[in-house]
Amino acid sequence: KFNRLIIQSYHGTVHCPTTYMAHPVELEIRGTGSTLDVTADLNIGDDLFLKTNAKITQSSSSTVSIGLMLYLAATYEMSEQAILQVQKNINCLSSGSLTIVGETASVRTLENTVDSTMSGTLTYVLGSSGAGLITIQGHLIIGTYATLLIDASAYTGGAKLIPLIKYGTVEGSFDYPTHVISEPLVTNLSTGLTSAIKTMNDGVYLEIMQDGAPPPPPPPTPLPTSSTTMAPTKNPTLLPSKSPTSAPTTPPTPSTVAQCRADEDCDDGNECTIDECLGDLTCSNAGSACAENEVCSDKQCVPAPTPTPTTQNPTPSPTPNPTTQNPTTDPATQNPTTHPTNQPTPNPTTESPTSAPSTNNPTVNPTNEPTPNPTT
Repeated sequence: KFNRLIIQSYHGTVHCPTTYMAHPVELEIRGTGSTLDVTADLNIGDDLFLKTNAKITQSSSSTVSIGLMLYLAATYEMSEQAILQVQKNINCLSSGSLTIVGETASVRTLENTVDSTMSGTLTYVLGSSGAGLITIQGHLIIGTYATLLIDASAYTGGAKLIPLIKYGTVEGSFDYPTHVISEPLVTNLSTGLTSAIKTMNDGVYLEIMQDGAPPPPPPPTPLPTSSTTMAPTKNPTLLPSKSPTSAPTTPPTPSTVAQCRADEDCDDGNECTIDECLGDLTCSNAGSACAENEVCSDKQCVPAPTPTPTTQNPTPSPTPNPTTQNPTTDPATQNPTTHPTNQPTPNPTTESPTSAPSTNNPTVNPTNEPTPNPTT
């Protein structure tokens, strides 16, 4: 053909600052060692054929304009602000390779009348925040054996969705595992990041995500219903009156256990003092027992001094006892100074009347108390 310019087996350079070859002339570069370096604008009026181990390297802010079609069966590399502009379509064969370095180089077709095909190797070397973009105005066919390679060694942009190819419509996909060869290979991604290729209705995207996110917490384990320790409220025999200080089923005789009022505490001198705790506490002086208005002194019950009334008025708020232990046998588990209002005033129903104080007023009222019951 008289309108075809062939570069074969030698190195060519385009460096003039003005465009040329604007007439309908085809440029064909073929053969091992046939290379063309483009650092200035190059206008090819017809087609560009790149065959058989040939190579074009385009850089700087140059623009290569092709009047009809790019036939790519060899290597085309772009970097910096290079622009490859094709009027109709791009046909990348299985032996073809297109490499875009950085995030400012770009490829685009201008018409949507002819399909473009990608059956070779498409390689992206990411910039610090993204990738160069390929824009196909019409229909793109992604071949079954097409390969997508991405080098992320220079990328520092964190998690984001990066467009690689934009198109009008698409047939085929780079997605794994539908792709025949393998999963698209993303290399040199920073630690803590992971990636995926997304073929969507409008384009192919590289999705970069944060890696190592904690898994969702497991669902809560239901509490057992047969254990009285884990769920004391499920057993009505433990708390018949919903009071944490319920009396035992068989109340002790007055000669075996000594108790203080619900708002009193048995101190080291075996005397019940008011307002030091709430709840029934056991006096531990040789097992002697006195009525609520008596104190234990040398194993003898003597009248207790009248306690000084206080202004505290704790509001009963029954709280289930989380264990089956009888709190009346372990005074050390109570804290008489830090929780004056968090325990309800007990109201035992199975003890003798002499051990049941009023639940409405924790202060001592001598007129409402029963007659002392001295021991025999």
